[in-house]
Amino acid sequence: MTTAAPPVLVVGAKGLGPGGGVTTLHLDRAGSARRAAGTIVPAARPVAITAGDGVVYVACAGEDAILSIRVAADGRLGRWTRTPAAGRSPCSCAVVPGGYLATANYLAGTVSLHALDRTGLLGAPADVAQVPRRPPGPVRERQPGPRPHQVRIGPGGEVLVCDLGGDAVWSYEVRRGRLRLAGRLDLPPGTGPRNLAPSAGPPGAAAAVVAGELAGTAVGVDLRARRVHSPPLAVGPGSGQPAGIAAGPAATYVADRASDTVTAFRWEHGTLRRTADLAVAAFPLSLAVAGYDGQDHLVVASRDAGVVSGHAIGADGAPDPRPSFRVAVPGVIAVSAYRP
Repeated sequence: MTTAAPPVLVVGAKGLGPGGGVTTLHLDRAGSARRAAGTIVPAARPVAITAGDGVVYVACAGEDAILSIRVAADGRLGRWTRTPAAGRSPCSCAVVPGGYLATANYLAGTVSLHALDRTGLLGAPADVAQVPRRPPGPVRERQPGPRPHQVRIGPGGEVLVCDLGGDAVWSYEVRRGRLRLAGRLDLPPGTGPRNLAPSAGPPGAAAAVVAGELAGTAVGVDLRARRVHSPPLAVGPGSGQPAGIAAGPAATYVADRASDTVTAFRWEHGTLRRTADLAVAAFPLSLAVAGYDGQDHLVVASRDAGVVSGHAIGADGAPDPRPSFRVAVPGVIAVSAYRP
């Protein structure tokens, strides 16, 4: 997780430019951060940022588009392209081995696949798969049908899809540029899986933590066995509303918009445990873990407060309540750590 050189934080915000944009924050070896001078790439509702090789990809839900942005060795944003998404309300991207980018299209209920050119920029759509429709969930207004909220790459290179509407994590194999449904992990009814993060769990398990937006819970799962491994735990001190998720070496972190906290979870003796709550600025939406010089930092993007903060992580996975940095970014909604 840690690297010799400080990473660059790529942030997306509604308050950057007339309609929103993407810029970078540079960390230094003292653990502080500063806004980078230079280009702000215009972007309408840049809700998720994914790092590739020399490129970052931004899902822009406000314009149904994906941005591909080149990142220079010094962390500055360079050439960029805007590509129409292959579905309504793209909200998450993942780089697929073999030269593709997968995207979760929330309102369309689809997962799409774009080819990447040799420079990493987006090419034409290669395939679009409709997420299977299941019986409506118990939260009818939020679960009328498939609502893919996140794509991640699984332990075998498969595309994992968190379906908030279907209370499931779907698995897709990518073969010759085509998406093929390969399996399903069922979650308790009404969970509303928003996103997941792989984590260091029980021996032999491909462990992950799933954030359940509708139930306000975190669920420990085994991705390889496609089953729930540990009972759901509450996120935050009250009735939670999970948002961002990120994994570090010792813990997995889930942001709770309802209580303005980040909760840390650890696997202990094969069971997921809630170990710490961190009070943060208003409406934490996105998290990242950035490490260098042997020290990991939990990075929190708090939309309503308009700040990005960093917290040094202890050996037990607990973040320091005192911020190591705090940078104003109006309307920030997404953050990702990029390592040049």
